[in-house]
Amino acid sequence: MRPELTATTVQRSIGDDAWVTGADGANQGASAPRSASENRPPEPEDVAWTATITAVKAVIVALAVDAFVNSHKPRFRGKAMKVRAVGYAGALLVVPLAWRIRGRKQPYPRELDLLV
Repeated sequence: MRPELTATTVQRSIGDDAWVTGADGANQGASAPRSASENRPPEPEDVAWTATITAVKAVIVALAVDAFVNSHKPRFRGKAMKVRAVGYAGALLVVPLAWRIRGRKQPYPRELDLLV
């Protein structure tokens, strides 16, 4: 026995894509099915860029934490290391935030992110 549709929305799965429809069968704003190009795994070049950017940012954060924690040591004394550490770590967010604020219309600027 098949259950009846009510006025509430019903979700049904078509392959991997979920569609939300009302009792009248109209689309209720769900995303369209993904194309075959969106289901492909990332290219090796993309993986390499992501790994490189992540590694560089991790090293910068580690060095900033070291400088912040050890700012009282003689090698850092009088050099405003706490301010620098916060500034360096904050600068890592400039490119990702600017890209998101601009609306993500263009591909992510990986080269610029790595340079900053």
